[in-house]
Amino acid sequence: RTGPTTATRSWTAPSASSLSFVVTTIPGTTTTTTTTTVVQSSVALDPAGNLWVADPGNNRVLRFNVSVLGSGAASGPSADLVFGQNDFISNGYNPASGLNPFSSSTAIFSPKSVVFDTAGRLFVEESTSARRGRVLVWSTQVFSGQPASRLLGVDIASFQPPTVSELQFGVSPGGLFQAGDGVGVADTTNNRLLIFPPVDQWASGTTDQAAIAVVGQTNFNGGSANQGQPQPSVATLAFPSAAAILGAELYVADSGNERVVVLPESQPGPTFGSA
Repeated sequence: RTGPTTATRSWTAPSASSLSFVVTTIPGTTTTTTTTTVVQSSVALDPAGNLWVADPGNNRVLRFNVSVLGSGAASGPSADLVFGQNDFISNGYNPASGLNPFSSSTAIFSPKSVVFDTAGRLFVEESTSARRGRVLVWSTQVFSGQPASRLLGVDIASFQPPTVSELQFGVSPGGLFQAGDGVGVADTTNNRLLIFPPVDQWASGTTDQAAIAVVGQTNFNGGSANQGQPQPSVATLAFPSAAAILGAELYVADSGNERVVVLPESQPGPTFGSA
């Protein structure tokens, strides 16, 4: 559905961090290793219990094996897998020469968010104010430097600034979240959430997919804060930074309005309707 959604309740929140996992970071660290992240990042657990960490300052995503985690594990564990780099000591952003960087399946620029779908696919979101956002997808996670198997949000035919549509995101998107068997994206600068179908339903051989639902706008082409109105309402968003589905409700960190809004999930599937 492309219509607006209505919150059941809202309240002021001091920050969006209550809706996301945040790992301890080491400001000022200059040496890249298997254990350090240098700016705030998000984490996710895969079906096997391994911990995945977005490490935006080092342009990579790290996996910490379940065997080095848990109550009896030693502090400062080392990662055993890295995406975005070929080793644990490199941290540059190096897409292949001559390749449109938006088409790169190996280089990751400042990954901000990670999430797994119900089939165990890893989704990694790139986020920086200088570029349009995109999502890289790994159907399996086997070896360091492994290329992503799919891309999301890259409409090659659309030039900067990105056209507001169901196919792509604005600059600096927010967090990813699981939405049924699909995935959702906080498209922050377009003041909306986009929800995509399960990967099994995606068209093959493409770098973008059409979202199946939008939250915060009346259609896929609108991108104004609070839908252009001077005050927020139960159906609008302003710079949403994160979201999560808990039970039958969608929680949204509506950062521009300094609140969290909660919307009921309509059945079946990840659409959200009136209270």
